[in-house]
Parts: sequence; C-alpha cells; structure tokens
Amino acid sequence: MAKQQSLVTLHVWAATNPEVFTTPSGRDKVTFRIADSVRSRSPETGVWGDSKTTWYTVTAWGDLGANIAESVRKGDPLIVVGHPWVDHYIKRDGNPGVTARIEAVAVGLDLRYGTSRFARVRRAASSDEVMDEAAAIAQTNAEFNELTSELADVDPLTGELRDDAGALTDGSEIGGDSQEETVMA
Repeated sequence: MAKQQSLVTLHVWAATNPEVFTTPSGRDKVTFRIADSVRSRSPETGVWGDSKTTWYTVTAWGDLGANIAESVRKGDPLIVVGHPWVDHYIKRDGNPGVTARIEAVAVGLDLRYGTSRFARVRRAASSDEVMDEAAAIAQTNAEFNELTSELADVDPLTGELRDDAGALTDGSEIGGDSQEETVMA
C-alpha cells in the first residue's frame, strides 16, 4: 500500500526573506522561516495578546521554490501547506538541537491582510526536470493503480463489499435476478 503522509496548513507570517541554495547535485532549494502566534484573551485580565510563538523553517524545491524566492518577503502574511518534519542536528557549540520544518507543497499570500496580482511564470524545463517530473507522474500513477486495485472488491453502485466469488457480502448475487419483490397488501 502507498505510504500516506500528513499535510498541515498554517496561517503564519514570513519571519525572514527566502534564501536560495544549490545542492551538490545541482538542485535549487529555497528556505525561509515563518512564525505562528495565536492570539488569545487572558482569563485573568480579559486583555488580548499573542501566545508563545512557534517557529518553523520552510523548504521548497523547483518552481515552487523559485516562485517563493521572487514573491515572499519578510513580514508577509502567508498560508503554507506542507509536510511537517522534526529535524535533529548538532549545534555549533556541540549541543543537540531540534527544529520544526515544513516541506512546502503550496505557499500563498493570506489575502485577509492585503491584495495581490497573480503573474504566471513560464520557465524552460531542463531535461533533468522533465525526467524527474515524468518519474514522479509514473510513481503517482503506480500508487493510484495500487490503491484502486484494492477497491475492485467494492460494488460501484451500492458501495457493498464483494467476496471472492463476486457475491455481495449480504448474500445477494451481483447482476443476478435473485432480488425479491415486495408485495404491498
């Protein structure tokens, strides 16, 4: 069965400008920090204030990363959708560190706070990017076929499960004439 991975949606603020890094394999990766603070009212004073801020590092690849680098600036209100990760590392002082990371699948400006104009970007794809995209599509198709093959034992009209002989689990035959008529007296 295909591995399922959680997605989270965060309404946050860009805490840094995006930075572009090139990996040793030549792929561009964009990273930036975001801050999430929930506003809450103190039960003692009734005054509204920010709760503790949660910080995340956002990473993005390919066209999404390039578009983020051109579009997002520190202080922008954002909606970030992505896969959550917790990364463990060793700090410069030798102590262990932990950071929360979001591997972005979508990033957009939060239009509750302002307006924006969309500008479609056409980029020439390299042969490696085309091959990567083709491999990703093939993998997605394989996962879809695997998932849907498991659904082959479900009657598409009723949603009931079929047994190995093709009979519905309630005992009636699929497509058979064994349905009883109800006679109203």
